[in-house]
This record gives sequence, structure tokens and C-alpha cells, in this order.
Amino acid sequence: MISFGGWWRPVAAPAEQPGAWKLGEKGKEMNEPLGRRDLLRAKSNTLSCRKVEATVRRGVVPAVVVFFGVALSAGAAVPVPTPDLDREAALERAAREQKPLVLFARPDKCRAPKKAPDPCRRLEAAVRHPAIQRRLQRVVYLSTTTEEEQPSITVHDPGGVPIVRWVGAPDPPTFRLMLTLVDGAAPNLVAAARARGGGDARLVAREECLATLALGNEASGRARLRALRDADDAETQQLATIWLGRLDARGNDTNLDEVALFALAREGATNQVRFEAWMSIGERQLAEGKGDDAAIAFRTALDLAGDAVAEREAALAALARSAETGKPVIGLGSAGSIVTGRRTIQPRWNEKKAHRVEYRLDGKLVATALQAPFAAGVNFDRIPKYQLLELTAFDRAGDAIRSARVAVNDRSGDFAIQIVEPAGAELVGPAAVELALRVPRGRGVVDVVVEWNGAVAARLDAPPWKTRVTAVAGELGVLRAAVRLDDGTEREDVRLFNIGSMLLESGVHLVEVPVYDANRRLTAGELTVREAGQARQVDRVITASEAPLNVALLLDMSTSMKESVLDLEEAALQFVGRSLEERGRVTLVAFDTTARVALWPTSDRPRIERAIQDLRVRGATALHDAMITAILQLQAGGSRRAIVVLSDALDNASVFSMSDVLEVAKRSAVPIYLVTLNPQRQRPVTPNEMPVVSPEASAQQELARLARRSGGMAFELQSVDRVGSLWKKIAEDIRNQSLVIYRTTADGADGGWRELEISFKGGKRLRAPAGVYIEGAGQPAGGSK
Repeated sequence: MISFGGWWRPVAAPAEQPGAWKLGEKGKEMNEPLGRRDLLRAKSNTLSCRKVEATVRRGVVPAVVVFFGVALSAGAAVPVPTPDLDREAALERAAREQKPLVLFARPDKCRAPKKAPDPCRRLEAAVRHPAIQRRLQRVVYLSTTTEEEQPSITVHDPGGVPIVRWVGAPDPPTFRLMLTLVDGAAPNLVAAARARGGGDARLVAREECLATLALGNEASGRARLRALRDADDAETQQLATIWLGRLDARGNDTNLDEVALFALAREGATNQVRFEAWMSIGERQLAEGKGDDAAIAFRTALDLAGDAVAEREAALAALARSAETGKPVIGLGSAGSIVTGRRTIQPRWNEKKAHRVEYRLDGKLVATALQAPFAAGVNFDRIPKYQLLELTAFDRAGDAIRSARVAVNDRSGDFAIQIVEPAGAELVGPAAVELALRVPRGRGVVDVVVEWNGAVAARLDAPPWKTRVTAVAGELGVLRAAVRLDDGTEREDVRLFNIGSMLLESGVHLVEVPVYDANRRLTAGELTVREAGQARQVDRVITASEAPLNVALLLDMSTSMKESVLDLEEAALQFVGRSLEERGRVTLVAFDTTARVALWPTSDRPRIERAIQDLRVRGATALHDAMITAILQLQAGGSRRAIVVLSDALDNASVFSMSDVLEVAKRSAVPIYLVTLNPQRQRPVTPNEMPVVSPEASAQQELARLARRSGGMAFELQSVDRVGSLWKKIAEDIRNQSLVIYRTTADGADGGWRELEISFKGGKRLRAPAGVYIEGAGQPAGGSK
């Protein structure tokens, strides 16, 4: 089976590619498949897309060479360098390990503009970079010489057939992108080689077509699909028709009407055709905002996928997207969206008996809509924070007939875990714990871990989700439940118990703040907390061993980081792979012109590393938006939290200002670690000249102050060479983080920012956030919702 999801993914737009894709003129038809030794001694010819039909009909396997690069003549053919043992060994290894072969051929003299660095030497230096070396582990790479005047890179499938040629020596960021595209096309390249070995010409043609699309060459892919559409077997015809319609639908233009698509979904020639048709139906409905209908289509596709891993993953990913679109409220955006200010929203459901719909925000009536579709303007806080939006529809008699609740600025979606028992605030002696899970359809639960004060009380892998924990009378404790799915994603719920009668007192709050000390295990009795000059009672210290770690890693993928992207990637991989503790959970936030959650919380290291490597450089820099997005993902308390930012620190695209970031950070008590790569430094001045601070330097200084006031740290990194010691310092600092829980009062006020000082009773001051924001009651500020 062919996985449409293998290439149906966002790829760099043609304008973002380093050069235009070109297809050479048609050459001679090939009468037999190319073997490895044929490749060594013969020049490969390009095969016109118009010849695909003829070769498929005759059962002949095409070897298509796609050209992308610069200054390529229309009739150029792929040059094959002089045979040598290294190339032969590389071809043998590619076939044995079932990996694509990437071959760099360089002439004796590499052409370069006057005074420009030698592009071949630059590429050869980039190949030695650890970030590139990691990628090359997934291919077979060979550097050799050529008699051609220009250098080139050719990609072969595992069977030795040349598929893609890049004319010229790409710069390091472009080579990184190229390897990313090859990685995405690898499943199709491997499948094509296997099909060629089995003599299945039709499957070869289809897989090569999908590989072309995965490599970002939509024009050539379309041409090949049009040829395949005229093949002599029904399955190939129908698949090509569906895929062409899907490409057209992406541009809001389709030649495949919906009636024909549903007919293929019901009566397609094979199970694969029906799967692809339902996926296409779902994508179309999702684009039209019909989340519920799209979910039905994707569920049908999931059932058809059976045990096929790639198809199942594609259908499950699509289901996750439809779940976000299918939320009961229209107008709040997708998962991870920041909701602030005035929004026009409306129910997604259509209740014919509805007479009015009331909107409540955190329990307060904020709007009433009296006419279908019952849209209303709702004013959310200017500074983003967690809020609960409730919609209730009433009939003419005043009876409630439907309601919905949506958490704003909180990502739970269709995956969540909740501690439902114990329901009260006390947990004494042996006590029953019951959990409620909401798991996306098709996903499996790997395990559920229940912890009491950092010690594992139970590991569950099947319902009922129940266990018991034992608490000492009067012991203030943290109950944590975490669930992990088969795709590596994780969620948790944390609750604080045995906090006594203080919550019954008017205006009493519990506050949770991180503090740092490397020399001792902190206890409540030895600490003094002064909030706005007033002494506060410390109720509990949660040590690092008792609290799990949640880290948001923010990576700047804007164009300004293009020349540093390999160092950025390597720095991020080192932090995750070598420094971050194994149980630490990572949320990956990437930002360019916009900020987005690239990976939801997980402790699956290979998955985190692959997500980092898949990021692409583009656009401007929305650093402020990314920081707010990250803070909102780390709202729940009861765990050690940290934000680690890698950026050049110059924001030029955010919706939110620096003052907004400061305000959100004040309310969160999340430590921020800022690592500035290649910082812009102040221009040297003469003794009689007043120093002028550049906007870049000023922005860096402001962010550094924010990091330090949050209880974190700020670093300037001139070279990735010293990133190892830096990560060690940050990781050690996080390991020394404890959570201090103390009680405070609103003193008749509505709360607000209060300066904070935490010290040993002997007087030594501990590093902690500069202050806390007091808001709400009954839960730690910035803690569990």
C-alpha cells in the first residue's frame, strides 16, 4: 500500500527553494531496469513524463532524473563519474541497508564568484558539522570527483537509480533542507527500489511519482500523475485521479467533483483507492471548515488502513486536526492559538429550537445572542490567560437545551487526563484514586503513572484507571497522574492535597514559586518568605526528586538565523540528548513570522530530535508571540517548569509587545533561560563619543533582564563550541530547582504584582523570581487549574 501521507505534508514553496526545478528534455526510452553496474558505466538519460504511460504499459521501469539547481541546459543529462571502488561499495551499502544514496561530485576547480568562498570547500566543511552528520546517518553519502565543469549532488534510490540531481554546490542551510526533503522521500524511494526488484513496474511508477512530490517538485509530480492517470490498470488510474484532485484542492481548484470522489470512496478498485478517496474527502471538508464531516471521513479511512502503519499515522494525524476544527465554538483558532481582546464567536452546533444563547466567561455572563447563528462579541483579557468559556442554548420556555465548555488559552483538546477521586481537599491514609482519560480515537495508552510526592504509587496500562495511595495525616502532598500514548505524546494532571483550613479563610491564596540552591535539600522550616515586605508562612517545599520537569524549548527559525541554523539545531539536540534529564518532558515551539507548537509535550527523545531536525528556516521573527505561547503551555503547577530560548533575540513580527511578554511572565512564575546566538554587539566608540545602543542590543538587554527577573539566566553565545558547558550549567540549575508553596492574603485588594524575597533564616538570599502576581484564590498562583 502507498501512503499518501508520506508526501502530503507542507514543503518549502518554490520561491523558497534555492533554485528552480527543471526537467530535462526527453531522452531514449530504457528497455530494461538500470542495475548498479549499468549506473557505473553508462550515462543516465532523462525520461519525459509523457513516456511514463508507455513504459508502464510495457512493464518497463522508468529511471527519472529531476534537475534542480542553477543554469541547467534543457538537454543536460546526469553525468556519471569514473567508476571506483568507493562508489561501488556505496551502491552495495545503499542496497543492503535500504537507504537513498547521496553523491557529491566536485570538479578539480570549483567555480565561485570573485572573492566569494569556494562553494565546494564550504559544502565539504558543512558535511563535517554534527547536525549534518546526524542526517547523513539516514542516507549513504559519498563524495567523489567529476570531469564536469560544475559540481553536483545526485540522489539515487537504494537500487542505484538516479532520481534527483542538484547542479552546483549548495550552501550549508540549503544542503540541510535538501537532506530534509530526501528524508521525507526516503519511504517512497525505498518502496520504488523494492518494487523494481520484484518487477512491479506500476508500483515503481507510483512510488517515484510520490517521491517527486515529497521532494517539493509539484510541477513534475503533476505531469507524472497526469501520465499515470492514463495507465491501463484501474487502481493506478484512480489513485492518480484522486492525488491530482487533492493537489488541485490545495489551491482551491479541483477538476474532481465531489460526487466522483464519493463514488471512488465507495466503489474504488482496491482498498488503497478507497482509503485515499476518504482521505481526500476529509481534507476537502476540513478546508471548508466542516470539522465533524471531516472527522467521519478520516475515521472511515482509519478503518480501511488496517495494520498499515503509514496509512494509520496519516489518518490519525488528520483526525487530530479535524478534532481541533470540530470544537463546539467557532472563532477561537486552532490548537495553541492565543486568544485575547474582542473575538466574534458562535456555536458550531445548530439547534433549531434555540431561542437565545448565553455566553459566560469564568462564570460571568458576558453576552447574549438572540438570533441564529447566535454569534456574539466576547471581550477576553488583553493579556492572555487561562479562561473558561461556557455557551448555553435556551428554548422559548427558558429551558436549557444544549451547552458547551471550552478552555481558552489551554491545550487539552481530545487528549486529557483528570484526577476525579479523591474529590475533596483531603487525602489521609489509604485512599482510592480514580482517573478519567480522554484519548484520541485510534491511539493507544502505553501507560499511566500515578505519583504521590514524587514517588511512583502505580503504573497502569489498562482500565479501570484506579489505584490507591497512602498519605500520613496532615501531610501536605502533591498527587500527579500522567498518561503517555503510543505516539509519544503525554498529558498530566496535578493536585495539591491536605492544605488545611486555610482555603476556607477569606482571601487566602496558595502561591507556588521556584527557588534554587545547590548545597542542600530545602525544608519549609528553614525558609523565610517576604512578599511585598510582609512575612509569609511556608507550607511545603517540593524538591526536584518529587516534581517532574516540563520544558518548553523555543527555536528561532527565521531567515535571520539561516547562517546559524546548523549551530542552532546542534545546540538544541545537545540540550535534549545530553543535558536534559531523561524523565523531562519537552514542548517544542518554533517561530518565524508566526509562533507555533511544533511538538506537544513528550519525553520521547527520538521523536523530539526528529521534530527539531524537521524545522525549516523562513520568514521574520515573532519572538514575543513564541514566548507567550510557551508560557501558556506551562500553566499547570506541581512540576518544575522552564523555558529555554535559542534566538538572535531581535523581534520584528510579533503581535504582542515586550511589555505584554513581561506581564504574562509576571503571572506565570516560569523561569526563562535565554541563549542568544551570534548577538549583535554595540559598535565601538571613540573616547569623546557617546555610546549608542543599537535596537538589537537594547532588545537583548531587555530580554536578559526578563530572564533574570523570572529566576532564570541569560547567556550570549558567540560560538556553538562552548554550548556543551552552557547546557550543563542550565541543566544543573534546573535540577537544583525546588518549589516553595506558601500562603498569602489579598488584604482586601484584587491582587496584583508583589516583590518577593526568599532566604534562609540565617539571611542568605535564594535565587527566585523577582515577584509574584496574586490572582484568584484557592490554588497556587500559576498552578494547577
